[in-house]
Amino acid sequence: MYPISQLFWALSLLMNATPEGERMPTVPEDGYELVWSDEFDYQGLPDPQKWGYDVGTGCPQICGWGNNELQYYTESREENARVEDGILVIEAHKEAMEDNGFTSARLVSRQKGDWQYGYIEIKAKLPAGRGTWPAIW
Repeated sequence: MYPISQLFWALSLLMNATPEGERMPTVPEDGYELVWSDEFDYQGLPDPQKWGYDVGTGCPQICGWGNNELQYYTESREENARVEDGILVIEAHKEAMEDNGFTSARLVSRQKGDWQYGYIEIKAKLPAGRGTWPAIW
């Protein structure tokens, strides 16, 4: 297996390891130090100290973000990204914006929480369906 496929394999195990609604206790692994986290214990827009946005369509550098995405990624818009009841919600909507028929949000921790190696815990519920391509990178 290649390292990136091992990461996705490990993430899929992690995401399916805890029944919905339960929080898995976080126990630091020996030799690891917490360097970044967001427990989503607030309401409203994602914390700007921890999250940034990729905005637009990727043009002119990589139109459609390299895979023909049809949505326009918004910034600081609660309709597309918000924290509610301890959960980060990212929603796509069928609506026109900047010559695109859909909106969504593309959150990044770039320059707000950067690290090279380590141990990552994520709990996520990802949608399935025609035209969706959810990702955690």
